[in-house]
Amino acid sequence: KAVVYELALEARSIRETYNTRRKSTIHADPELRSSKKKLANALDDLPLTMCRKPTRSARRYQHGRTLIDAMMVNNLRGLTGDLRRLNGNPAKSNYSMRIQLLGYSGKLEDIGFWEPATEVHVNMSGDSREQLRKNVQVSDELKPHFRVTTIMERPYVMLKKNHYELYANSKFEGFCIDLLAELSKDLGK
Repeated sequence: KAVVYELALEARSIRETYNTRRKSTIHADPELRSSKKKLANALDDLPLTMCRKPTRSARRYQHGRTLIDAMMVNNLRGLTGDLRRLNGNPAKSNYSMRIQLLGYSGKLEDIGFWEPATEVHVNMSGDSREQLRKNVQVSDELKPHFRVTTIMERPYVMLKKNHYELYANSKFEGFCIDLLAELSKDLGK
C-alpha cells in the first residue's frame, strides 16, 4: 500500500528546520516561517493517504479540504502572532493574503492583497505592469503552433466563390477550415 510518506517527511523536515535553526540560518520573513510551521503541524495531523500511481492521470488532491480544515483547528502562536484567527467563518477571520509578483531580478514585489470578506485589491506600479506585459508576451510565444497541409476536396476544403479577390488562407472554406478556426479559438490564437 503506497502512502504519502513524502508529505509526512517534508512536514517533519519543515518542523525540524523551524525548531533547530530558526535563529541562525533561516533568513526568511517571519510570516513565511509561521505559515510553514502551521502547514507542518496540519500535515502531521493528517492521516496517511494513497499515492497516485504513475500510470493514472493527475486529478485534484482529494484531501485538500481536509488539509485546510486541519490548518484551521491547529492552534499555533507564530512569530507574527496568534494564528488561531483562521477559522471556518470568513466574516470572523482576521487575516489577509498578500499577492506578490516575482520579478526577473528575483525580487518579490507586493502588488495587492485579498481578505476573506472582500475582493482582491491590486495596486501595481509601472514596473509591475511592464513585468506582467512581458510575461504575457512570453506565454503567447510558447503557445502551440501547427502547420496544416491538406488537399482541395469537397466538402472539406474548397475555394470560395470570390477567391480571386482574397489572399492566402482567406480564399478557402469548408469543414476542415471551420474546424481549424474553432481549434484556433480554443487555443487562444
